[in-house]
Amino acid sequence: MGRWSLGVGHYRRGGPAQLDLLLDATAASQAFTTLSYLHNIVLRFSRLPLPIEIKSHKLFNQNADDHSFMALTEMLSVITLLIVILTAAVFVKEKEDGTWDIMLLMPVDPKVTILAKSLSQVAVVMGGVILALGFVVLGAFDTPLNGSFWAFVLLTFCYSFASAGIGLFVAAVSRDVMQVAQLSILIMMPLIFLSGAWTPIHAMHPILQTLSLFSPLRYYIEGSESIFYRGTAFADLWPDFLGVILLGGALYLYGFRKIGKLF
Repeated sequence: MGRWSLGVGHYRRGGPAQLDLLLDATAASQAFTTLSYLHNIVLRFSRLPLPIEIKSHKLFNQNADDHSFMALTEMLSVITLLIVILTAAVFVKEKEDGTWDIMLLMPVDPKVTILAKSLSQVAVVMGGVILALGFVVLGAFDTPLNGSFWAFVLLTFCYSFASAGIGLFVAAVSRDVMQVAQLSILIMMPLIFLSGAWTPIHAMHPILQTLSLFSPLRYYIEGSESIFYRGTAFADLWPDFLGVILLGGALYLYGFRKIGKLF
């Protein structure tokens, strides 16, 4: 990300022109690549008698430590994969063990059964997130937490239902755990690629940028980075919460109805 200000008028009056570049070093590797490109562009003008000076100001991550950034984004991606596989496996194991028919005979509303099983996996993942956050992200990698911890927990809880909805869909169309693993990877890879975790959204093809709007992981990553690195207030996180809640609700409702047809 960059913000440019060029003293064109001052240069035309015979004064020196100063090019100010502000880099958001939240994504250290991406910011460093951008800075390298801009340095090369400026060096092309060095052969001309133009008084150009470049200054860089790193925001949020002054030392450009990419390990803290990657630790957070990788944790968010792993959360997605875990909740999908766990939610799908808890239903598919019933098919493999031959206890699916017994579950159908239970004097319990099928909707309650589906909700209870998926919610239990969400609770397991939430516990793992808190442990991984404390011991790995904040502990081993010393990632800064400039925002609200509870805002991140709430955002993670909302996002978990989006991933659980994908897991319910996978469970509805899979016959064994092996198919669960294969389908989960097949579905999750496009979501991760479109989320901005590995490639900046603004660097994608316009068609891919449009498709990324339908990836709940994009809003989850953007919201989490705003909480951790920028210290964004809870009231200013509403676009990320809105994206996660709307897409998550739609995905969970679709998966809920898909697997509900098997009861």
